[in-house]
Amino acid sequence: MQLAIPYAFGCQTSSKGLFKKQHADGILGLARHETSIIAAYTKARAIPRNAFGLCLTPDGGHLSLGGSLPTQHHFQPMRMTPTTREHGWYSVQVVTLLVGDIVVASSDTGLSLLKAVNSGKGCLLDSGTTDTYLPASLAKAFGKAALAWTNG
Repeated sequence: MQLAIPYAFGCQTSSKGLFKKQHADGILGLARHETSIIAAYTKARAIPRNAFGLCLTPDGGHLSLGGSLPTQHHFQPMRMTPTTREHGWYSVQVVTLLVGDIVVASSDTGLSLLKAVNSGKGCLLDSGTTDTYLPASLAKAFGKAALAWTNG
Protein backbone atom coordinates (compact mmCIF):
# COMPACT_ATOMS: atom_id res chain seq x y z
CA MET A 1 0.00 0.00 0.00
CA GLN A 2 1.39 3.41 -1.01
CA LEU A 3 0.91 5.82 1.92
CA ALA A 4 2.95 8.81 0.70
CA ILE A 5 0.97 11.65 -0.86
CA PRO A 6 1.85 15.26 -1.64
CA TYR A 7 0.32 17.50 1.05
CA ALA A 8 1.24 21.02 2.16
CA PHE A 9 1.14 21.70 5.90
CA GLY A 10 2.56 24.10 8.45
CA CYS A 11 5.04 23.39 11.20
CA GLN A 12 5.39 25.22 14.50
CA THR A 13 8.98 25.95 15.50
CA SER A 14 8.41 27.67 18.87
CA SER A 15 5.65 27.93 21.47
CA LYS A 16 4.68 29.51 24.77
CA GLY A 17 2.07 28.32 27.25
CA LEU A 18 0.21 25.02 27.25
CA PHE A 19 2.16 23.43 24.42
CA LYS A 20 5.19 23.20 26.71
CA LYS A 21 3.30 21.79 29.73
CA GLN A 22 0.84 19.35 28.17
CA HIS A 23 1.50 15.62 27.83
CA ALA A 24 0.73 15.44 24.12
CA ASP A 25 3.37 17.40 22.23
CA GLY A 26 1.33 18.65 19.32
CA ILE A 27 -2.03 19.31 17.77
CA LEU A 28 -3.28 17.96 14.47
CA GLY A 29 -6.52 19.60 13.41
CA LEU A 30 -8.62 17.11 11.45
CA ALA A 31 -11.62 19.00 10.10
CA ARG A 32 -14.37 17.63 7.89
CA HIS A 33 -13.19 19.64 4.93
CA GLU A 34 -12.07 18.89 1.40
CA THR A 35 -8.59 20.28 2.14
CA SER A 36 -7.95 18.12 5.24
CA ILE A 37 -5.21 15.50 5.23
CA ILE A 38 -7.82 12.75 5.62
CA ALA A 39 -9.66 13.99 2.50
CA ALA A 40 -6.35 14.17 0.60
CA TYR A 41 -5.51 10.55 1.49
CA THR A 42 -9.01 9.44 0.53
CA LYS A 43 -8.91 11.33 -2.80
CA ALA A 44 -5.51 9.80 -3.61
CA ARG A 45 -6.94 6.36 -2.75
CA ALA A 46 -4.06 5.81 -0.35
CA ILE A 47 -6.48 4.72 2.39
CA PRO A 48 -9.49 2.42 2.00
CA ARG A 49 -12.08 4.82 3.49
CA ASN A 50 -12.50 8.36 4.79
CA ALA A 51 -11.84 7.52 8.45
CA PHE A 52 -9.24 8.05 11.13
CA GLY A 53 -8.48 7.10 14.70
CA LEU A 54 -6.46 9.36 17.01
CA CYS A 55 -5.05 8.24 20.36
CA LEU A 56 -2.81 10.46 22.51
CA THR A 57 -1.36 9.33 25.82
CA PRO A 58 1.28 10.67 28.22
CA ASP A 59 3.71 8.14 26.69
CA GLY A 60 2.98 8.88 23.04
CA GLY A 61 0.14 7.99 20.72
CA HIS A 62 -0.78 7.07 17.21
CA LEU A 63 -2.89 8.09 14.25
CA SER A 64 -4.68 5.49 12.15
CA LEU A 65 -5.78 6.48 8.67
CA GLY A 66 -8.54 4.74 6.76
CA GLY A 67 -9.07 1.90 9.24
CA SER A 68 -6.96 -0.36 11.35
CA LEU A 69 -3.88 -1.92 9.88
CA PRO A 70 -2.33 -4.85 11.74
CA THR A 71 0.23 -3.20 14.03
CA GLN A 72 1.23 -3.38 17.66
CA HIS A 73 -1.36 -0.63 18.33
CA HIS A 74 -4.46 -2.37 16.97
CA PHE A 75 -5.83 -5.66 18.15
CA GLN A 76 -9.28 -5.21 16.59
CA PRO A 77 -10.62 -3.54 13.45
CA MET A 78 -11.49 0.15 13.74
CA ARG A 79 -15.00 0.71 15.10
CA MET A 80 -16.93 3.51 13.45
CA THR A 81 -18.98 6.17 15.22
CA PRO A 82 -21.52 7.93 13.02
CA THR A 83 -21.38 11.71 12.89
CA THR A 84 -24.61 13.54 13.67
CA ARG A 85 -24.31 17.01 12.14
CA GLU A 86 -23.16 18.28 8.77
CA HIS A 87 -20.73 21.13 9.39
CA GLY A 88 -16.95 21.48 9.43
CA TRP A 89 -16.42 19.48 12.65
CA TYR A 90 -16.85 15.90 13.78
CA SER A 91 -20.01 15.81 15.90
CA VAL A 92 -21.26 12.68 17.65
CA GLN A 93 -24.25 11.68 19.79
CA VAL A 94 -23.20 11.06 23.41
CA VAL A 95 -25.18 8.24 25.04
CA THR A 96 -23.17 7.88 28.26
CA LEU A 97 -20.76 10.16 30.10
CA LEU A 98 -18.38 8.48 32.54
CA VAL A 99 -15.75 9.62 35.02
CA GLY A 100 -13.69 6.48 35.48
CA ASP A 101 -16.40 3.85 35.98
CA ILE A 102 -18.96 6.28 37.47
CA VAL A 103 -21.90 7.16 35.22
CA VAL A 104 -22.45 10.92 35.20
CA ALA A 105 -25.25 10.86 32.63
CA SER A 106 -26.74 8.19 30.41
CA SER A 107 -29.53 7.96 27.86
CA ASP A 108 -30.52 4.67 29.52
CA THR A 109 -31.35 6.42 32.81
CA GLY A 110 -33.49 9.06 31.09
CA LEU A 111 -31.42 11.91 32.55
CA SER A 112 -31.82 15.20 30.72
CA LEU A 113 -28.16 16.08 31.38
CA LEU A 114 -27.10 14.73 27.98
CA LYS A 115 -29.52 17.05 26.20
CA ALA A 116 -27.13 19.99 26.61
CA VAL A 117 -24.16 17.92 25.37
CA ASN A 118 -25.98 16.85 22.22
CA SER A 119 -27.81 20.10 21.38
CA GLY A 120 -26.70 22.78 18.94
CA LYS A 121 -23.69 21.56 16.98
CA GLY A 122 -23.64 18.45 19.17
CA CYS A 123 -20.65 16.98 20.94
CA LEU A 124 -17.63 18.04 18.89
CA LEU A 125 -14.55 15.84 18.73
CA ASP A 126 -11.81 18.35 18.04
CA SER A 127 -8.29 17.10 17.47
CA GLY A 128 -7.12 20.72 17.17
CA THR A 129 -7.46 21.69 20.83
CA THR A 130 -6.18 20.62 24.22
CA ASP A 131 -9.36 21.69 26.04
CA THR A 132 -12.52 19.85 27.00
CA TYR A 133 -15.70 21.85 27.51
CA LEU A 134 -18.84 20.57 29.20
CA PRO A 135 -22.18 22.35 29.56
CA ALA A 136 -22.69 24.18 32.88
CA SER A 137 -25.70 21.93 33.56
CA LEU A 138 -23.26 19.00 34.01
CA ALA A 139 -20.95 20.80 36.46
CA LYS A 140 -22.52 19.51 39.67
CA ALA A 141 -22.92 15.89 38.54
CA PHE A 142 -19.48 15.82 36.88
CA GLY A 143 -17.78 17.36 39.94
CA LYS A 144 -19.49 14.88 42.29
CA ALA A 145 -18.42 11.92 40.11
CA ALA A 146 -14.84 13.24 39.80
CA LEU A 147 -14.53 13.57 43.59
CA ALA A 148 -16.00 10.12 44.15
CA TRP A 149 -13.71 8.52 41.57
CA THR A 150 -10.51 10.19 42.80
CA ASN A 151 -11.30 9.55 46.48
CA GLY A 152 -12.62 6.03 45.91
